Amino acid sequence: MANGELRAAYGKLRIARRATSWLGTTIAAAMLVIALTHLPGSGGVLGELRWSFGWPTPGNLNRAHVLFELVEQRSPGSQIRILDTLLNAEARTAQEAGLSLTAAALRGPLRSPPTATREQALAPFLRWLARLTPGERLQFQPYPLLIAELPRAQREALSLLTPADLGWMVAGTAERRSDWRERAEMLVFRPAPAEPGIRQRLEMLDAARPVPGHLAPLAPSDVAAELVPPGEELAALLADADSRVSGAAGRILAVSGDPRGVPALSRWLQQNPQMTAGTNKLMTALFGPDWRDLGESGSPAREPGARDGRY
Repeated sequence: MANGELRAAYGKLRIARRATSWLGTTIAAAMLVIALTHLPGSGGVLGELRWSFGWPTPGNLNRAHVLFELVEQRSPGSQIRILDTLLNAEARTAQEAGLSLTAAALRGPLRSPPTATREQALAPFLRWLARLTPGERLQFQPYPLLIAELPRAQREALSLLTPADLGWMVAGTAERRSDWRERAEMLVFRPAPAEPGIRQRLEMLDAARPVPGHLAPLAPSDVAAELVPPGEELAALLADADSRVSGAAGRILAVSGDPRGVPALSRWLQQNPQMTAGTNKLMTALFGPDWRDLGESGSPAREPGARDGRY
């Protein structure tokens, strides 16, 4: 590129920096990046995306997502090629960039009918997921939960998920962002036969729904009907070395009324002290005011409901 072209490009950059509109600045910067893709050694669009996600400030991430959209407008089909390249890279930051862009490309209500665009965006992701072990999938949490974008029958037909994947799926039910949490719930739960079911009780635990004055443990048949995995497989996750897995499993069991989950829930509460008030109220309704005395064996130290004025 001639010196005159370089000066013109940098002139555009100075203009963009002076813009008063944030959106105008973002779009102008993204368009400038496209113009600079002809610079030797710049790395082009992929290089810019890698750099932006390597320095993930809000401004850099916003520009990366705008650039991703502009590239597709300029050259239809570019997004899928970019996703394939990023997800096939060895660097974790490149893979995370591809996963973040995949999630953005799938924006829209869950459970909506599949479209050609959604299926195309999922294809590179499914190839990436197939290469990873369940343990590796957990390390990329919550992005593997994107598989919930597929209808259940299609997920099962792909045979990508194994019983060993239960850990990262259950861990997703404790995600704070509602979109990721909903994906996890689509993998772990069926519609509750009786409400408030497990999902509604988890919302109570996280102070997203009020706790009713009277709440009884769920019947074992109702728990079995709502859970996709067998209850004993879920209980086995209480011993998982990853606290995200054991804590999420404890949450599910405890809100169901299964005392085996209380010790793991208590450890989760230590890491999330802002949830103390809602947790106390819900656990007291299910196990009595002495719920903290439930031992590692899952047996109460005294009868639930015996009040000693502690709470």
